[in-house]
Amino acid sequence: MWNKLKGQTGRANPQRQVPQPEARRKPVPRLLNLAPRPLILPNEKMVISWSPKCACTHVLMWYLAQAKLLGDARRYDAWPHMYRQHVLQKSDAYRAARRGVYRTNGEGFTLLKVTRSPVARMTSIFRHAIRSKPIKRAIAQGLGYDVEASGVSLRDLDRFMTGRDLLPPSEIDQHLCAQTQPMWNMPFSRVITLNIDTDNLDENLERIEAVFGLDPVQIDEHSELKTMAEYHYAKPPEGQLDGAIEEFRFTKATRHLFSKAAFQAHPEIARMAHEHHPWDFNGTNSSDTEGEIFSVP
Repeated sequence: MWNKLKGQTGRANPQRQVPQPEARRKPVPRLLNLAPRPLILPNEKMVISWSPKCACTHVLMWYLAQAKLLGDARRYDAWPHMYRQHVLQKSDAYRAARRGVYRTNGEGFTLLKVTRSPVARMTSIFRHAIRSKPIKRAIAQGLGYDVEASGVSLRDLDRFMTGRDLLPPSEIDQHLCAQTQPMWNMPFSRVITLNIDTDNLDENLERIEAVFGLDPVQIDEHSELKTMAEYHYAKPPEGQLDGAIEEFRFTKATRHLFSKAAFQAHPEIARMAHEHHPWDFNGTNSSDTEGEIFSVP
């Protein structure tokens, strides 16, 4: 950067040295621009931090209802994330709301973090991996085998995640990344963390509504959420796996054998959570910096 010299008159100073391009300081990234980009309620001065595999669709629908955008989202697409990606977060209103947070660097705003326990989330990540075409294509390319024909095991996912940059922002699929986000370091005036594995999501969203004067939303009564639950959430297994479950490769024909309880209790899931997402063992427990909804962290 330019050196500022005392007594400068505005004329060219021969003592100035212009740094070479590679030596110039890189601009600090605008943290709210990084994926996954937050949801913002500007009038309530609330920024909502979400992550894939943390009830993100449920939280998104609650937000859309609070922002009076749920009807628009329904008309746009049955899957609300399409509206979030292609309409909401590209809108002038969203950009204006984001600028409002940047003006104060988060001061005067509440950050609501919706989180999960890392081991439970790693279980959900694996279940997602055996169903997601983009992730299966990435694993096939990264490990060099025919995933569609052979399937994906927990061991395969572990091998694929090893050595990759899984701390956001990352070029890796967000569903495989840690839930810890750079914007958590902004100096928000209040931070509420709601861990949905230890504290009921709907009950505590109702408490947040009451504290912040938000309209009550009975999100579990919406038909979209009920329809989504039929195919999006884990169901009891229809049979048992033979042998070491971490080696079993799930294909489309055997996905019905997946047992959330069995994998979540498996020591390999806990090891993977600690190894691949070590950051998530701090800052994801339910808490409230003002001690009103949860205890102070």
